[in-house]
Amino acid sequence: MMHTTCVLNFLRFGCGYHIKLHMKPSITSLNPVMELIRQNFEGAVLKESHHNVLVYQWVPGPGGLGHLHRVLQDVKDELDIANFSVFQTNLDDVSDKIGLCVCTDNKI
Repeated sequence: MMHTTCVLNFLRFGCGYHIKLHMKPSITSLNPVMELIRQNFEGAVLKESHHNVLVYQWVPGPGGLGHLHRVLQDVKDELDIANFSVFQTNLDDVSDKIGLCVCTDNKI
């Protein structure tokens, strides 16, 4: 009888954050907000952009979450940001980061 064993090596999850920005309906362009994120949050990756919502994935650098909240709160009205939220990534977000799958056939 043949038995197959699959060993999965997952990269650590929960080390990054999602930044979700809801814009006011009156906003005419998302470009100023996107530029703000690019300039202030190195490594932030745009994951979703639809209607008046932007979602970024980001691993905090110097200043961490405190810096994020300060920057966004300071420009919230100026850039027509209705609200924003920050939440940790979860296992679903990193399902594509399976590090290694080793399958071995063992005779039993």
